[in-house]
Amino acid sequence: VEGAGLGPDFDDDGRGIAPPQGEDGDVGADTDVAQSDTKELVLEEIPPLKETPPIKVALVVEPTPFTHVSGYSNRYQEMLKFLDKAGDIVEIVCPDDKPNPPKSFLSYPITYTKGFRFSLYNHICLSVDHQFEAYKMIRRIAPDVVHVTTPGFIAVPSTITAKLQNVPLV
Repeated sequence: VEGAGLGPDFDDDGRGIAPPQGEDGDVGADTDVAQSDTKELVLEEIPPLKETPPIKVALVVEPTPFTHVSGYSNRYQEMLKFLDKAGDIVEIVCPDDKPNPPKSFLSYPITYTKGFRFSLYNHICLSVDHQFEAYKMIRRIAPDVVHVTTPGFIAVPSTITAKLQNVPLV
């Protein structure tokens, strides 16, 4: 949707938009879908973002999407913009070894844990979170969900903490 800032998958009200589907449910699989119809189909009604109460999200992400530039970092920044528009409460823990990393993104505070450069791909900073920053954040904010994404090691202590605190993990 042009100008919405949410990408092509959401309309201005935050409702999900899906591409046309064939009779068997596969996207683009059925050529019987009218090619001249440029309107997108709304598969199921998704409530406006502010219709549901805000949720608390503990986001543990590695490498940092704030000083590491990639499609991955763009995806996280867009996700945070969407969560902000919904009014959700988010706190972030990630490793970073760059000088003066940002203290927040949008209104969301970022806590950094010490990390190291991965020897096989030194463009990313990874962490085992030996400072227990994710643990402290999860205990402090009592989130509704813990979202962990990493190609590295920070997932292990974060997963254990979420399990011990009985918080859903995605």
